[in-house]
Amino acid sequence: MGELSPVHWLMFLALVIIISVVNVVGYISRFGCFVQTEITFPQGTSIRIVMTNKGATFAATGVATYVTAQGMGIVFITVEADDQEILEKWLADDEPSR
Repeated sequence: MGELSPVHWLMFLALVIIISVVNVVGYISRFGCFVQTEITFPQGTSIRIVMTNKGATFAATGVATYVTAQGMGIVFITVEADDQEILEKWLADDEPSR
């Protein structure tokens, strides 16, 4: 693997920063999430997101679809099968009992 270009290096650093400052996922669904953070990326930016909850880790690639002063909405683009199972379990656990 070659060296990172200056642009890719800055994108890498920005990703490290955003991962460190995301405190709360304000909303999550099968299709994406909203992360509350003071540092955001421009709309259309590709993002790798990793979340840990209930002892399980979910990872996906996504795109920042909207940005607000409170954070940004991310649509999941690529979710591996194992990660999809984790997400489905989280969502099922949070559904109200019927």
